[in-house]
Amino acid sequence: MSSNINTKQVFGYIGVACVLVFLYSNVRSCIAYHHANAMLEKGHHQQAIDAYGESIRWYAPINLWNYKSVKKLQMLANNFQLEGLVGPAKMANLELRSSLSSVRGIYFPMFSIASSSSKKYVDLLISELSMLSSSSIDFKILKQKYMLNQYRHKHTLLSFLFVFWFISIAIWSLKAFDNKGQFYPHKVNYAWSASNIVVMGLWLCLLIYL
Repeated sequence: MSSNINTKQVFGYIGVACVLVFLYSNVRSCIAYHHANAMLEKGHHQQAIDAYGESIRWYAPINLWNYKSVKKLQMLANNFQLEGLVGPAKMANLELRSSLSSVRGIYFPMFSIASSSSKKYVDLLISELSMLSSSSIDFKILKQKYMLNQYRHKHTLLSFLFVFWFISIAIWSLKAFDNKGQFYPHKVNYAWSASNIVVMGLWLCLLIYL
């Protein structure tokens, strides 16, 4: 009975933490969105682009401010391009691609928009560089470098593995210890502990060196 209560408490704490993170993300995204609108009204285009990107980076599912910021950046990029402002158009498309790419995880939100913005950025960059007198630029390599990676399954697979590992740690912490916090001396628990330590070490190495 005590174990069931503890389990419910753990999942209750996790639920409260998720709600708090969701609310905090929405508030920060909303603040950045309104700041971007204020900068845009004053004609500070670069500050507006940066603020819209910040609003997108505070991503959370069902966050309306993310979608509003994406639409605003798309509109800005198209308007700049129509007005012949190549620099701001490039920056708006680049910010769209970068901000959306930074929030990808188990899934890639609005991948089609990020991919389209990446292509527009590369096209504008190539058209700008082609006007230079230097002919040593390899545009094929340039496209490979700046175009958005189409192989979405790689980061999706890694994200799923991370989530499964995180769930494994949660289950291990509930099953490997008794109500008093004493470790159950069992070979399965020892193997589970060792695997978690190894994976945690690999994860920390990736954070430090990649």
